[in-house]
Amino acid sequence: MYIRRVSIIVDMKVKECLLVWLYCLYFTSAYSTISYGTTDFDECKQVNPNVCSQGCNNHDGGYSCYCQDGYDLINQTYCQAIGPDPLILLADRYLVREYDPLLIKHRTISPNLNYAVALDYDIKEMQVYWSDRNEDTIYRTNINGSGLPEVVISGYETYGMCIDWIFRNIYWADRSTKTIHVASLEDLSKRSILIPDITHTPEGLTLDPKIGYMFWSVYSGKIERAGMNGQQRLVLVDTDISSPVGLTTDLTTNLLFWVEQGSYRLNSIDYNGHGRRTILSSYSILPRPFGITVFEDYVYLTDLQRKAIIKANKFNGKHTMLVGNLNHPLGIQIYHPQKQIKGIINHCEGHNGGCSDLCVAAPKLNDNSVKYSCLCPSNSFLLQDGRTCEGSEVNPLTPPSSTVSPPEEKRTTQMRTDNINDEIV
Repeated sequence: MYIRRVSIIVDMKVKECLLVWLYCLYFTSAYSTISYGTTDFDECKQVNPNVCSQGCNNHDGGYSCYCQDGYDLINQTYCQAIGPDPLILLADRYLVREYDPLLIKHRTISPNLNYAVALDYDIKEMQVYWSDRNEDTIYRTNINGSGLPEVVISGYETYGMCIDWIFRNIYWADRSTKTIHVASLEDLSKRSILIPDITHTPEGLTLDPKIGYMFWSVYSGKIERAGMNGQQRLVLVDTDISSPVGLTTDLTTNLLFWVEQGSYRLNSIDYNGHGRRTILSSYSILPRPFGITVFEDYVYLTDLQRKAIIKANKFNGKHTMLVGNLNHPLGIQIYHPQKQIKGIINHCEGHNGGCSDLCVAAPKLNDNSVKYSCLCPSNSFLLQDGRTCEGSEVNPLTPPSSTVSPPEEKRTTQMRTDNINDEIV
């Protein structure tokens, strides 16, 4: 992705010195010598308050902010998404609804539901997906509210469910069997178990298909990461964490945000498990949080006890109750084109990667790592060509086997055997 850089230099020391020249000169010199041993303070290292929405370049005596493609730099520091005004999609137990924060207007997408929990959408097909806790079923319908809900997947108790809008797959966590699954949106019969052995109940699930990683929360007190092919599994958080539920990825900063019901907290960490921060911690603000999503500089949280949506600054935690008097707010998403970016290559498109069954994103470990993996159903395994599952027909678009390393053992995934502790690049 190209990065748009907007050089707007903010010289904080010079401004201060113009007001109190002698004092500021002394203070700057002393502070630089004692704290940093240099005459320049790196504003880009500030987190609370964060000086830039997305990117920051430090310069002698100041800094400049820049934004990713698809965003405009506003007031020198804030990155505003280009496109339509964002809308909120909400699973409110008995219905899936849309809320327009600017018009302060609700619209029902799908009414008369049993117990809607997890929520996501597919902007390409203009469809919204949700899980029903009481029916153990994942449904979808048109975002404009037309048509009847369609059964997508059934037989799973799902609180975490995500759409991979790039590789065109659906991921979900099953609380009853403590597993994570994937299926093709183009052919839902093609599915596989990715994570078969979660020790306790999986709750939230989120993806970053740009780099092929997924993240999930375990209610007993854990945050884990793995590639979207099920490989490179790693525990990110397992200390000082109490009943984590919803979590979300910030595609602009590579930060993971999550909420905890046991400690009434909103937290963040980077994709490698570094830089952990508590942004909010208050029973009065988050007595029973559940869902979370992020857009621009803000996180949007649902709280079951307050029956509300809370909007909070993702850097400093400043917050407001955005919507109240809801039924039972659970899953939440921001509907906007920048949440499902176009222009990213789908390496499975057109030929299914030569795979006989599932083709999914592989984790980006380095610039030379594989771009996708072939998966098989749980009762099958890959043959020597690394693309065809035992019992399945060979994909006629499969390239010569010499282009694929033959599997060393029977397994359900074509994978790269890099060290599990490799950090995301």
